[in-house]
Amino acid sequence: MAKLAHLPKIENPDTRSDNGLLALVCVERGDEVLDLREIRDEIARTKKRVGASEIIVCAFGHLSDIPEEPEVARRILRNLSELLMVDNIVQQPPFGWDKTLTIDVPAHQYNMTGLIFTPKKSWDEIAGEFDSYMLKTGHYRAQSRVLGASREYIRAPVLDICCGTGRSLHWMYRNGMTDYVGIDESANMIRLARQMATVIDPLENMNGTGKRFLCGVAESIGDRMPLRKFKTVLLFNATAYVDLDSVMRQLPAIMETGAKLIVADEDPFVFSAMGKDSSMRGAIESMARRKSVDVIANRIRARFNQIGHVDVPIDEKHNLVGMIFEKP
Repeated sequence: MAKLAHLPKIENPDTRSDNGLLALVCVERGDEVLDLREIRDEIARTKKRVGASEIIVCAFGHLSDIPEEPEVARRILRNLSELLMVDNIVQQPPFGWDKTLTIDVPAHQYNMTGLIFTPKKSWDEIAGEFDSYMLKTGHYRAQSRVLGASREYIRAPVLDICCGTGRSLHWMYRNGMTDYVGIDESANMIRLARQMATVIDPLENMNGTGKRFLCGVAESIGDRMPLRKFKTVLLFNATAYVDLDSVMRQLPAIMETGAKLIVADEDPFVFSAMGKDSSMRGAIESMARRKSVDVIANRIRARFNQIGHVDVPIDEKHNLVGMIFEKP
């Protein structure tokens, strides 16, 4: 209680909005290197999507068990709010105080959305240990089982978005599909994928660097593949890390009519990106009743017809759910 005596008095302790987007933001250790413009843009897009008139940026450290130091977190939140204020009305409740929230939320598919922003370079940093991690945790085994259960829907050419180290190429070659292209934002992941491809097919890099694997963000897929038409598109374990709506808007232009989109993600979602094994775990698992895959599927159904569903275990805590869609 002695510390409370030194806290500044709050002149206006109440924050009220009749049509606001509430952004509960947790700043974790290491987030100082994040590009806040990306977060600003996503929040602004969501505000426009739901028709909110203003944004409330509220610190919510309970989303993580590795929160940043208070002064650093306060500075990052202030900077984020200032970026948003350029084009939006923004409120920011007092930082570091106990808060009581009373929320009346409209019933639609966007009434609650969770996003995780990680420094872009983090994927490059973990590339060398990514495969061993995915093998150890059972994710690769579950991915192979989803592909096997979806075999009747998979036809070449195949596009693998957020392909990582290109692990799916093994499965494709075993099943006679060599027309495969992978794209990932991590240059180190792509480098490892190209090395692996030469082991599978020694002719992979003849006449120059193999063009099977491309380095780029998922949100640029339409620009990177303007002349290609794919019969199958994969998006595995990646929906939390991409602008899903942006990707879905671009995909129809590069898919044949009747082409299949297979999206696989964890349910319940457990964020465990290497060094942050327990980050977000508590908050997201507390939302398990509202199945994350249902939210994902609803957003994809705006452009694709869902025709199948595959559910395989990753471990005793959660499954990998494969959702199969068709382009009309």
